[in-house]
Amino acid sequence: MTALLRYAPRDFEGELERLAAQLRIAERERDEALQRAEQLETVLHGQFELRLGNRLQMRDVMCPWLTRSETIFLATLAITKRGVSRADMLTALSLYGGSRSDDAKMLDVLLCKIRRKARERGIDVGIRVVRARGWRIVPERLEAVRDLLWGER
Repeated sequence: MTALLRYAPRDFEGELERLAAQLRIAERERDEALQRAEQLETVLHGQFELRLGNRLQMRDVMCPWLTRSETIFLATLAITKRGVSRADMLTALSLYGGSRSDDAKMLDVLLCKIRRKARERGIDVGIRVVRARGWRIVPERLEAVRDLLWGER
């Protein structure tokens, strides 16, 4: 036992507090990662429960004036309320056959094209940047964008 104490840090309680703080940070990061994974699972499976009880699925998305990648981008935003991160958007695009690129700059280009095409048709898609999160559609425009993509329900 005395041999073990010889190798113990001098400030044992301080070391325990430091380790406890690191553990709390790791637990918080784990919880955030689990929440993000749950949100991504919702996005990637294309199912979002609507107030009317309908199910929206990616295969049902139709918007003739948008490319496939632009449609997937907009639909991914339309099936979430809290917003979508760049990483999640890249994953959604690659899974649903949009773009195979992992270039985050490509997302800015897609967003610009969606906004321009919508503006040409007099439509406000209401996509806003959520700082340190990604993008989301403002709540006032969410139902209109869903109707645009999935048609009248």
